[in-house]
Parts: sequence; C-alpha cells; structure tokens
Amino acid sequence: MSSAFIDTNVIIRYYAGDPAARKALEPVLSGETVGYINSVVFSEALFVPLKTLDRYEGL
Repeated sequence: MSSAFIDTNVIIRYYAGDPAARKALEPVLSGETVGYINSVVFSEALFVPLKTLDRYEGL
C-alpha cells in the first residue's frame, strides 16, 4: 500500500467542494493509499473554518 502526505490546501479545497481536490484525495478516501498529515497541517485545517465562523458569527 502506498502512502502520501496531504497538504492543508488539499484538505481546505476538498471541504470547499473543489473537484480537483476530491480527485486528489480519492485514493486516500477509498483506502488505496494511506494519508498522513502533521501537526501544522492539522492546526491550519482547523484554523480556516474557525476563522470563517468567527467572521460570520462573532465568536
């Protein structure tokens, strides 16, 4: 089984509905490839939605 490091941009674009990001993550989502992220990617992937919530909900 192969493995891949997943960058923050791919995660954010996947949740935004970008077809290219969905295609890029398909092997990971289907279980063909093991996906890895580090703590920085994890933090950044959480920061973007929280920043958006703050902007619209005044958190």
